Amino acid sequence: FAQATSIMEASISRYASLFVKLASSNADGWEKISEKSGVQLFQNKAEEGKPPINKGVGIVNKPPKEVLAYVRLHTNRKHWDTFYADHKIVKEIEPGFKTILSMRSKGQFGVWPREFLLFTAVKEFEDGTIVAFGTSDVPADVAVDEPVPEGHVRGHVLISGFVIQPIDGQPDKC
Repeated sequence: FAQATSIMEASISRYASLFVKLASSNADGWEKISEKSGVQLFQNKAEEGKPPINKGVGIVNKPPKEVLAYVRLHTNRKHWDTFYADHKIVKEIEPGFKTILSMRSKGQFGVWPREFLLFTAVKEFEDGTIVAFGTSDVPADVAVDEPVPEGHVRGHVLISGFVIQPIDGQPDKC
């Protein structure tokens, strides 16, 4: 069990660090594609043949832990994801911090509805930055055999989530 836990923890650290790096990068390649309600949306088209990377940047007038609680409550997802249909928790590894869930999206424009089997995790860094992410790359030590729901196609998510960074000297903003 100790070796299995270390595989999962190594995966969490790797993905969380990668996510922070991508989210905080201001390097070349990021193009602003829209702005709505004070949130700027950027896209980095990456390499030929690879999917683009998107990020939204804005300030939320709430403490980081309140923002985390809001984005982790999957019923809130419908407020920013118009294709979200529903989800179910398949396996709770550490309630509220590490789960495997099945999330379903609505079909669109002749495309079958998708189902995503996701390993989700939350990691907090020493500086107060919180990363909440999901990936279809489920660590082998916590993998499950979950059938695809009828009428859906299983999709793959490289990585998706939130980087919630505190603002120095402003504990009620992030």
